[in-house]
Amino acid sequence: MALTTLSMNYQTSWINLHEPFRADNSLDGHITGALAAEANAHLETLIRLYFLRHGFESFDPFLIHPLNVLGFSTINKINANPFSLDIDATRSTIVLAAKGMYDQGQSHYIGYVTLRFLKSSMRPEDMLLLDQVAAVQDVEDDVPERQIHEIQARWVPSIMRVTDDPEAQRLSIWLSSI
Repeated sequence: MALTTLSMNYQTSWINLHEPFRADNSLDGHITGALAAEANAHLETLIRLYFLRHGFESFDPFLIHPLNVLGFSTINKINANPFSLDIDATRSTIVLAAKGMYDQGQSHYIGYVTLRFLKSSMRPEDMLLLDQVAAVQDVEDDVPERQIHEIQARWVPSIMRVTDDPEAQRLSIWLSSI
């Protein structure tokens, strides 16, 4: 289990390292974009294998970050091309990430918070699929509002590139808006 989560975090580091250069139209940009896409595919495979072997129910403090990277990168992929041929497979990845965040949220509060953040970024049809397929209850009802507003967080769970502006995407800013 530890080796799998270590491999997942390695892949997230690989994605974070190469993702900023994906938009570059030069040969180097295409190569690093391909490396980032390959690392994203590896991360998805590792998380699926982890889920099949261990499930998400037991507490794993190193699992929430790879689930965030997978969930938000999948949302970015769907937003970039909502009519792709593999949209159903891509949507299943969002459901897997949300299920993992929900199950981890049973053990620690950051899972609940990141799931709420992920759900606020999802399209309505993806939310409907999540409600139909996964046993993810509406987490908004489970968490007292006072507890949400007491979070002091500078973490940026949805940022995918080093070149993105983190100030607008800080968790504390999102929490103050709800």
